[in-house]
Amino acid sequence: MSRRQAPRPRGVPSAVAVLALLAACARGAATTPPVSSRPSVQIDAPVAPPPPGTTAASADTTPHDAASAATRSKATASERTAEVRAFARAFARALERHDYPAALAFFAPDNYAGQRALGVRPLQYIAEGIGLGTASQHRSGPEIHPPLDVALASLQEVVVEHVERVDDYWHVTGRLVAGASVYALDLMVYLGAGQRLEIRPPVG
Repeated sequence: MSRRQAPRPRGVPSAVAVLALLAACARGAATTPPVSSRPSVQIDAPVAPPPPGTTAASADTTPHDAASAATRSKATASERTAEVRAFARAFARALERHDYPAALAFFAPDNYAGQRALGVRPLQYIAEGIGLGTASQHRSGPEIHPPLDVALASLQEVVVEHVERVDDYWHVTGRLVAGASVYALDLMVYLGAGQRLEIRPPVG
């Protein structure tokens, strides 16, 4: 006599179905990467496009860089003008001490050498270089006449008043007091070799 199999309750899967489900899960686990290895996706807020003719990077940095460059250029020009003023005042102190070798060191070497080759004496070169005895620069008192090296010995005060950038040089103006005579100080200061400041009187 055969034994009858008890009926399976409703909703309970058969052993075959369970085995099939386990096999499917195993296959899915082999092909699906673990959560930690999946690339994360970040959703950002929408970004406005850059102005026409610029890249996103240039749109962010160009105005700032231009402003910074302008500020640096202005600061550099201001610092250089202050340097020229200090240079001119040091030159003035050398003249007031009548330290002529020190004063000559402020002039452009090639300019000085060229004038010496033409027979200009050192003290004459200095006097002409600063405008002492130049009729157009006479301001008050008796006019000074050659020899200028004698007039240079009477120089008492050299005052630097203004420094202005003009093209490729700085124009330094002030006054020269020699006894009862007053002349206008007029210097042209250039940047020479090695960024060295130097006085370069007009030639001719």
